[in-house]
Amino acid sequence: SGTAASMRNRHDFRKPAGGKTGTTDNYHDAWFAGYSSSLSCAVWIGLDQPRPIMSRGYGSVLALPVWVDVMKTADRLRRYNFRDLSPPAELQECRLCRYSTKRATPGCERAKAAYNDRVPRDLAPAPDEFCSNHPLRALPTDAPAPPGAGPVPTSRQPPRAVPLD
Repeated sequence: SGTAASMRNRHDFRKPAGGKTGTTDNYHDAWFAGYSSSLSCAVWIGLDQPRPIMSRGYGSVLALPVWVDVMKTADRLRRYNFRDLSPPAELQECRLCRYSTKRATPGCERAKAAYNDRVPRDLAPAPDEFCSNHPLRALPTDAPAPPGAGPVPTSRQPPRAVPLD
């Protein structure tokens, strides 16, 4: 249905591929970004000066046909193999910290940095891999600093990744 059906039926492109259309609210820009097993291509349609391209100038109407022409040409060149696309990765639901990308702690919740996401299972943080940016138990914002915590001395140079000596 939708763009995929248009790509296959209306534009007669039946190779394994995927993509996404886009259109700004005011029709100033329309695009289609798509891929196959060996090639990716993005097509943007717009004008030099920001103004509507045309009434109902959707990415599926303006950019998709150009993308299909590019992909059909690539197929005729026989330099690009259009193999079946890999199945999507198995996803795992995780509660993460938006700053550390590790599993969220109560401190992340308190800092309003926690969010739910579905990530590929092999890329998900380990079950015991928690955010170290936020403490496990959030301190009130007006709490005194822990003992020994003070400003970082500015005279010390940060460590270098590659020694320059």
